[in-house]
Amino acid sequence: MSTNISQPLISVCIPAYNNESFINQTIDCVLNQTYQNWELIISDDCSKDKTVEIIKTYKDNRIRLIERKQNLGLVDNWNSLILELKGEYVKLLCGDDLIEHTCLEKQISVFLTHANSNIALVTSHTDLINEAGVKLMTKKFPFKSGLINSKKAITTNFLFGTNKIGEPGCGLFKTDLFKKVGEYDTQNNYMVDLDFWLRVLLTGTLYVIPESLASFRINTHATTTKTKNSQAKFFIQFAKKIYNDKRYSVSLILFYHSSIVAIIMQFLRTLFLKIFLK
Repeated sequence: MSTNISQPLISVCIPAYNNESFINQTIDCVLNQTYQNWELIISDDCSKDKTVEIIKTYKDNRIRLIERKQNLGLVDNWNSLILELKGEYVKLLCGDDLIEHTCLEKQISVFLTHANSNIALVTSHTDLINEAGVKLMTKKFPFKSGLINSKKAITTNFLFGTNKIGEPGCGLFKTDLFKKVGEYDTQNNYMVDLDFWLRVLLTGTLYVIPESLASFRINTHATTTKTKNSQAKFFIQFAKKIYNDKRYSVSLILFYHSSIVAIIMQFLRTLFLKIFLK
């Protein structure tokens, strides 16, 4: 497949911080894509390990490394990448996560073959992996795959009291949506991905590919792990904000339901992490 370095169709963005153990795997999974019309932008947030040194060993001219002069923090580092994009579509891939070698091809194909369907976001199932890369479980969007209207896609997250759309690496969306919905919200780091997905879904439908095309790594340093005892609180705060935003049409009953389920999900998630992160 031909490439266009000056005008890539997809911008893959990697916000990196102290990812020396995994950054080569993350970069390699992009280099090994069956679809090759992409650019890779890596923003290093003042890593204190060998992350930058490892990145600089790659000589592919589609890779751009940005070394931040001061630490921006998780979400601001994500937002800093928005200003660097050249592609029409964007995928945010954290510095320790992975995508399958067919991920970009299959996701961009959905946009190109359903050009009249008002698709705002394409996602897939996601594998949860440990530090060694061993699959622990697969997260799937409930009920169905394919085209899902925005109301159902949004409501599903409140029925289950958690992010059922997926982590950042599983999604592909049009770059110009940043102008329509705004950047990532810095107010609630734990809900930052779901907050953005819901704003995106106000502009169009969701398309779920029914296979695992992304892997989200769970380790002792991840935000998900660090916040395991506060996740219900963060979700309830987020759910209240969404309930008060009339654009989403979330009922009071659904808000209370999601709050109760979020507490149950925190217990189950804590138990899961206790078992698999010994």
